[in-house]
Amino acid sequence: MTVSQTLGGNASPITCVIAGTEYKFNLLTQKAKSGIERAVQDRARTELFRDKNELGDEEFKLAYGAYMDRISSGAFAFGGPICRQFLSSTSGLETLVKLLAGVSDSTAAKLVSEHPDEIATVIGTVFTESFPSTRRQAEGQPGRSETSE
Repeated sequence: MTVSQTLGGNASPITCVIAGTEYKFNLLTQKAKSGIERAVQDRARTELFRDKNELGDEEFKLAYGAYMDRISSGAFAFGGPICRQFLSSTSGLETLVKLLAGVSDSTAAKLVSEHPDEIATVIGTVFTESFPSTRRQAEGQPGRSETSE
């Protein structure tokens, strides 16, 4: 197996037609996960700087230091609670659609707002195909660690 296959970059995209337009959604690769993590970090940074005027210089320095510590500790990591909360929001879903389908911000927003059922189905399929061990567990099949013993 190649590194590309291991990371999911060699998999065929999931093709779907929404409102007469064909979209190709890639599986969750390390690049997509990293993009989501950056979006979560950017959102936290935007909130921090929005509050900057209400904070004194020392308070802001402390808050910024805490923000940097959260980045260093992996608080914004894909799959973590902050990231899961972000992905359950409209903004998070739009970011996910943008990254996986390679569409613009406005197209992603339109797809999420006007076709929520179709987007939910295709994103569910992307996650299922991106994490085969989770799919096997859902189907009652043993995972990799259970079969390798």
